[in-house]
Amino acid sequence: MLTTTAEYDKYRERRDIKGTYILKIIGDSNTFYFSDQRINLSASGIKVEGTVKKWGNLKQAFDLASKKAKISNVTIKMMNVPYMRDSSGWRYLSEQLKSENVVNRSAELYYWFDGLTDISDCLKIFDGLIQPLKNVTPRDLDLMLFDNSVYYHKYIPTDLIDGTQFPESPLECRSNYIPLVYGKYDKNAMTKGPLSECRFIGNNKLAVSDHVCKSVNALWLLDENVGKLVRVDSSYYTATLDDSGMTTIELDPLIKASCFVYPTKQEVIQDDYYTDEPWHNPENAVDREETYMSIVSPNHVITQDDCTGTAYFYMHESLGDGGNIDKVFAELHWDRLDASEINNMWFYYFATTTNYGSINMATSDGSDAWVQLDITTLVSNNGLSWGDMCDSKETSGQERHFQITADLISSGGATTVATVKGMRMRIDYFPPYMPSRRFFVECEGRKFGSWIDDSARRKSFNEGDLIENPGAIVESILRDEMGLTDSEIDMDSFDQAISNLSNWKQILNLLERIRSDDLFEELGKQAAFHVYFSSQGVAKIGTLELKTTDVSDVSIGKNDIKKDEIKMLEGEIKELVNDIDVLYNPEADEKYQDLESGSNSASQNNYKMTIEKTIPAHFISNGTTAVNLKNHYLGSSGYWKDLRPKIEIEMLTFEFIHLEVGDIVKPDSTLNDIMKYFDDNFGGSSYVPMFLIIEKTMGSKLEFKMQYIGNTGPPT
Repeated sequence: MLTTTAEYDKYRERRDIKGTYILKIIGDSNTFYFSDQRINLSASGIKVEGTVKKWGNLKQAFDLASKKAKISNVTIKMMNVPYMRDSSGWRYLSEQLKSENVVNRSAELYYWFDGLTDISDCLKIFDGLIQPLKNVTPRDLDLMLFDNSVYYHKYIPTDLIDGTQFPESPLECRSNYIPLVYGKYDKNAMTKGPLSECRFIGNNKLAVSDHVCKSVNALWLLDENVGKLVRVDSSYYTATLDDSGMTTIELDPLIKASCFVYPTKQEVIQDDYYTDEPWHNPENAVDREETYMSIVSPNHVITQDDCTGTAYFYMHESLGDGGNIDKVFAELHWDRLDASEINNMWFYYFATTTNYGSINMATSDGSDAWVQLDITTLVSNNGLSWGDMCDSKETSGQERHFQITADLISSGGATTVATVKGMRMRIDYFPPYMPSRRFFVECEGRKFGSWIDDSARRKSFNEGDLIENPGAIVESILRDEMGLTDSEIDMDSFDQAISNLSNWKQILNLLERIRSDDLFEELGKQAAFHVYFSSQGVAKIGTLELKTTDVSDVSIGKNDIKKDEIKMLEGEIKELVNDIDVLYNPEADEKYQDLESGSNSASQNNYKMTIEKTIPAHFISNGTTAVNLKNHYLGSSGYWKDLRPKIEIEMLTFEFIHLEVGDIVKPDSTLNDIMKYFDDNFGGSSYVPMFLIIEKTMGSKLEFKMQYIGNTGPPT
């Protein structure tokens, strides 16, 4: 909503007073004011020339499908009159504007009411860039203004890796940009979770981000030889959180890494107490899950060989090449392990039944942790080599096979329940050098700056906290990357959005340049918000998650609307969704590791159709936010499961010109009959229908298109 002065409000509420536009153009040496009539702004010492013949249609719109606000370009037809006289004679207006080099300069449009005498009391409604004059004749000219709101945006990130600033950077890495990183990148115990990619800025130096991160917790390498992400040993690199304003990592010339290999085949020996398949951790994309296995039922006494699980592993042969293996471990992940148990894990050569060793885990804590069997030492003690440990099933020799068996054995008849999350092999090795190496980090990205501690804010965060709230990510980019200040940001709308999205968390690893408005659009699609600039150049954010705090204080009644100018519009099928798949938690190869699915049978039955939508949500890393996005579409108050009807209205006066796209308004009780179209009980004890302004047209008349977004607040 635009801010107006008390003097302006005094006039706009009077219906017997007419208004018009004033165009302001700043040239090299003169400032010009034009309108469709002569106006004397005596308090400002400004005389406005009446040279405008026709104002173009000023139109603002918000596309619900893309959640993107835009302001249309404007073409103003003016009289090309003799305007200024010099030694050579009269100059026409077109010649004067060209001589002042106005092309590509800003032009501002204000709305003026008869009686206002100060330009500062007029309402600034549009900011455009002047384009080259068109259709110039001795009588007329067309002045086109391009929407200047797009010029508030910029391309990010901005820090280029080049040979001047980073002379030791590899040639193949130059012309890349240092990333922006927001949110928490973290792999769980099953090595499942998102990672943030780094960029080389030296032979062995990585840039994590072009700003200071909150933490760096682990480093991973995409080993192209084995086609897997492997975790780099922390003793082989050094992370610096604040390296001249960046977060960087210095690698040792030779690094050691751990490759985790999960089972690809299961074989189970079970008794009556054994209910679920064990060791199930497929690595393929969305199907990868943590599968829990109940070993025994509550109060069951474990006896010898009560439960045995065997897992089979296939590994790429390159892990054994050149003696680059350091250690090999068999690992078992326990959710609970009582000290009264004896738990053994055995390693077998694939083609034999020979037991090469075991580990007693009875004294291990084992609470949600991995326990290890050092296979390398056991094999060495048996006089075997790495090659002896492997069995090549394929003739090409690309796979090597291992077998691991785990037994639960009771030594004293203990009563217990144990749960196994998974089994895997861990190979510690020295990856060969690869020129196209890609490194990734587990990290916490950008922190809040001091701007969040402004005393006027309704805040739930402090300076130094991790930025992962969607609204806060946008505000940080506006401030920290685009250079906007307090006066250019509607902090109230951002505080409200941050509150509305308090249970949403996003991640952002921005490696390639993108226009900030395009980035905001993509972020908004995955968190139910939209970002736009007001006609006064102020950045605003609005959410489609209607809360009780969103109850509008702007009421529109029957006397505000031009008679018979209310048009009811049905919702559009293209906006309907009642079956959804949210893919999230992307891996380095851009496959998604998790899936949140849902459908709304009531919507499907109501509309006699199933409208499916798949959302590759690469800005979402956790299940809670994925569920939030699903519910935004399909939940009991889901926004997209029902068709959202719209209304178009023409206002009787310009009293409501201060309303903007994205503002929420409510009808008053004089519109009861019409509002029953949206709610049969409107005017009684039900809630008031609320409307989001999605389009605004200004010209000789003021029109709004509004979309019904739900009910909230008692009727007025």
